[in-house]
Amino acid sequence: MKPYLPYLFLLLLVASCKPGTDEVPSYVHIPAMSVLVTDPLQGTTSQKITDVWLYADDEILGVYPLPVTIPVLKTGTTKLTFSPGILANGISTTRVQYPFYTDTIMYVDLVAGQTDTITPYVTYRAATQFLLNEDFENGNEFSNVERVTDAGSVFEGNNSGRILVDTTRYVRMVTNTKFQVNQDDGVIVFVELDYKSTHVMKAGIIGSSNTQGTFVISKVFIAPQDDWNKIYLNFTPEINNTLAYEFQFFLEVNEQSTTDDINNYIDNVKILLDE
Repeated sequence: MKPYLPYLFLLLLVASCKPGTDEVPSYVHIPAMSVLVTDPLQGTTSQKITDVWLYADDEILGVYPLPVTIPVLKTGTTKLTFSPGILANGISTTRVQYPFYTDTIMYVDLVAGQTDTITPYVTYRAATQFLLNEDFENGNEFSNVERVTDAGSVFEGNNSGRILVDTTRYVRMVTNTKFQVNQDDGVIVFVELDYKSTHVMKAGIIGSSNTQGTFVISKVFIAPQDDWNKIYLNFTPEINNTLAYEFQFFLEVNEQSTTDDINNYIDNVKILLDE
């Protein structure tokens, strides 16, 4: 299991140049980071890597929102490590290294005063277990969701999912499967989700544990988005703190304040586990 520091937040734009020095830095420009899948079962390359954690010769230089140009007080062959950062639960104050993506390591010949442009790519770590990878192309793992095919409602491919709301304007969309976890040493669990929505959704889990029986935990409210967006939901503390041995993921819509049409769409729902 990759060491995981929940909600670790380093100061952004940590100075890479020491004050009072006359050294001329080299520069590394990072326009973005991308994801490469190494197995079709890993699904989409959709990602929302917002930050890069940059190390030079294993020394942390800082955490930087992308895109960025970073001064580095080194020349010659330098080991650069690019670690992808995300907003856990979509919250800007919970910037973390995503535990399921690899780091990118490159040896770069840095030259003082010159800029190297690098677009690192990452893959899923070998230890990542894909408990669910639902893209709605060939099936539907959720209750209260219908597959849609019209171009205006599909994120990618031929299908996406639309959450069905009943006449009371309430619904809880739940995975049909109860996912098993081994609690011997604690686990890391994230849900990746592409979505666009007209109304607020509440994300959470329904779990089972020997100490608490069956329980429901609501994690976060997801604000409406006119355009497709991605979110990384961290259920690690909820599952570990309850010693859950199985769980289901849910999204809930409960809109009583308006009579507007409710059109909430989802795609590429991945439930990832590291034990």
